[in-house]
Amino acid sequence: MSMSSDNFNEMAYADRYIQYVAQGVGFIAGIVSFSLGILNCLTLKSACFAAGTILSIIGTILIVLEAPLCCIGLACTNRVYEFSQRFSYLLRAVVYFVAAVVPLLLCLLSPTVWLGAAPVATCGVLYGVRAFRRDQRDRGFEGDAEPAGGEQPGSKSNLVTGRAK
Repeated sequence: MSMSSDNFNEMAYADRYIQYVAQGVGFIAGIVSFSLGILNCLTLKSACFAAGTILSIIGTILIVLEAPLCCIGLACTNRVYEFSQRFSYLLRAVVYFVAAVVPLLLCLLSPTVWLGAAPVATCGVLYGVRAFRRDQRDRGFEGDAEPAGGEQPGSKSNLVTGRAK
């Protein structure tokens, strides 16, 4: 199955928009998770303190990876951003999703940890969608398009009409 050039261009534009949305969500997730991680560090429970620290570190890493212009004062941010762009979208999705789960395992009942980890997991899901869309585009997947004859191969049209052949 080959895709028409219009379908290919529409899918490429949609992939680009998903990437921009994922980067925007990653930047917002970094700010939210950093802020809520610091807020969670004010607790007296050691596991929740560790979860808040990890959440703050994840937030800082997300800001550097998704929006390096915000950390323009640091000399290494451009190199880190270029290094992170070499990884596949599926790998980013898995890393972000696992990074969101780790603080939850440490402090399961804290709402600030849940609110800080949810945007990070959302960013991971968006990168996963981007990875699967790119895989479909590379394979030439056209979705639920019917064959040129109008009938699915191997279908039995006599079941609808009731006529036997």
